[in-house]
Amino acid sequence: MTTLTSPTSTITTGAKGLSRNLRILIFLGAGGGFGALFDAHSLDVPYFPVIALLLLPFFLIVPRTGREGFGEGFLFGLSANLVGVRWVTVSMEEYGHIPPPLALGGLALFSLYLALYPALFRALSYRLGFWEPVSGFLRPRSLWMGPSLWIVCDAGKDEVLTGFPWNPPGSLLFAHPLLALPARIVGTTGLSFLILLETALLAFALSRLPREDGVARKGLWLLLPVGLLSLWLLWGSALERGTDRSPSLPVALIQGNIPPDLKWSRATLRETLSRYLALSRQGTGEGARLLVWPETALPVVYNGPRTRLAPLLAGTLSPPGSTDALLLTGAIGERPDPDSPVGLSFTNSAVLYSPGGQVVAAYNKRHLVPFGEFLPLPALFGWLRPMTGITGDMAAGHRSVLFPLQGSAGGAAPLICYEALYPSLSRTNLGQGTLLAVISDDAWFGNTSAPWQLFRESGMRAAENGVYLVRAANTGLSGIVAPDTTVPAIGPLFRQAVVTGNVRLETGQTFYRRHGEWVLRLSLSSLLFAAAILPLLGKPRPSLTGSPP
Repeated sequence: MTTLTSPTSTITTGAKGLSRNLRILIFLGAGGGFGALFDAHSLDVPYFPVIALLLLPFFLIVPRTGREGFGEGFLFGLSANLVGVRWVTVSMEEYGHIPPPLALGGLALFSLYLALYPALFRALSYRLGFWEPVSGFLRPRSLWMGPSLWIVCDAGKDEVLTGFPWNPPGSLLFAHPLLALPARIVGTTGLSFLILLETALLAFALSRLPREDGVARKGLWLLLPVGLLSLWLLWGSALERGTDRSPSLPVALIQGNIPPDLKWSRATLRETLSRYLALSRQGTGEGARLLVWPETALPVVYNGPRTRLAPLLAGTLSPPGSTDALLLTGAIGERPDPDSPVGLSFTNSAVLYSPGGQVVAAYNKRHLVPFGEFLPLPALFGWLRPMTGITGDMAAGHRSVLFPLQGSAGGAAPLICYEALYPSLSRTNLGQGTLLAVISDDAWFGNTSAPWQLFRESGMRAAENGVYLVRAANTGLSGIVAPDTTVPAIGPLFRQAVVTGNVRLETGQTFYRRHGEWVLRLSLSSLLFAAAILPLLGKPRPSLTGSPP
């Protein structure tokens, strides 16, 4: 154990005595492992428990200065995102026609930005005094401040510059019902809090083992993380539902598998419609009363003066001798805009059609993807507009809309692609609804982990709100998610498919659905209180300066 001296005290460093190069390797390796968890090409991540080990360096290794802590957190975040979101290069290369070296540069810049958030967590951990100044052991305050600080930093990532809400730790629990079901109370944000709390308890116990002599006393400390995990599993078990008497609705999710470079071609529009109509007839033939097509499956202006879709749709939605069906599909909308050069603006929309092919309701996407659907800071990036076309210059919607369903007083809440990653937006859109309907087009990501990440994270909205979620994606993954995060039906990737099943139209309200992100609000409030009160309670902390051994 190394000792460092300061003008006010002597500080025993313990894990702080690791060499600089070893610390760098530990944080880089842990970050790469963290990103690899999310890179799984599967619905569930069976090895998710290692996340606690990958996050341990944030609690066991004591930063000697805030600056050093910032750097270590930055290395973790850089490595995590270079691995966890490496699929962005596929979109840039194959569909943005950007040369591979520039695409890799784009990934690097993106990862450098995202790395700021774990860096901020690490630096603030030092400033808030997570460790005892002499022994370097974790203080009890770190057990609640650590998880609180992590989810607050994650919330910043979700909101700053319109946000990038990708890969929260809690989403790794998708399809693990006993661990995921508490999301009904605390949300996915709360599950992330619990994962960080488990990590902090493990670090707290490990940091105290050297103090204890007997095996029994050492074991008592290890009961802390074991106890939390046991309570967590019991909690999830208590939340499991018995027999469900809610009304059911047969649905068919239509996966057209249209290549992106053909989707917007005028020459292939008739072929695209024919494919979707043929697959839909298969769905209605199996008794579906709600058909769901993917995002912009109708690459036309649905409310344009010359658009005549009713004759085409009616024969499929109301076939002779079969039950009528509703169609929920993605399309392009238009609305008057006096500020536009053409007097119109365009929207990424979800539209509900009646069995007769008439528009029943429409929803305009509220949270647009920067650079994909709109250009932020047009004074700076306006020169990109000619390259983006109509889909890169969309107008945002401003209100939620519930689509009426047969046999349901609530209705379906549409979410378009990226929106399903935002728990609060999804909850707001759902309102008093009984079903979440996500439409997406993940073809841009190729055969990478991105479709799996999107499916897992979107599926957590089912657990939070206690309703079924259906998801139709152009190239997959299309499927049905139950409120316990199990997946009754799912289609393949990059193949035409019709995914059918029955969904329950849940009418109950979960605690999360009523109160939203209460864990985040409580965490932020407690951190602000601690930041104000701690300087008044303790003496000035010594600066952990000195040369590593």
